[in-house]
Amino acid sequence: MFAILVTSGYWALNITPDQLDQEPDKTTGRAKSIRGPELQVIRNLAVSQLMLVILTATTAHVQIITRISSAYPVWLWYAATSCWEGKPWLVGSIVKFMVVYSIIQGGLFASFLPPA
Repeated sequence: MFAILVTSGYWALNITPDQLDQEPDKTTGRAKSIRGPELQVIRNLAVSQLMLVILTATTAHVQIITRISSAYPVWLWYAATSCWEGKPWLVGSIVKFMVVYSIIQGGLFASFLPPA
């Protein structure tokens, strides 16, 4: 999860308006460019995600990152963009990891093992 969060955070910081999905304008039919506030929001989310990774790596248990990473949409956007760009193996790997993690975590929780 650390690798996914760092990679997607770096991707979001280096994203250009041309790389974002641009929906066509209904009046002109031309693609609207996503600039300004939308791009800044994505970058702000990426910065907060990277800060979370650094903070968790230095002060918390590793298991915590998998639990709280669901609150950050940047890595989900990265996975969706990778699938759109023709890299379905990346999305498949992320899904397999999440399924295996949930099975193991469910088993540990059922055995009354402290989660963190």
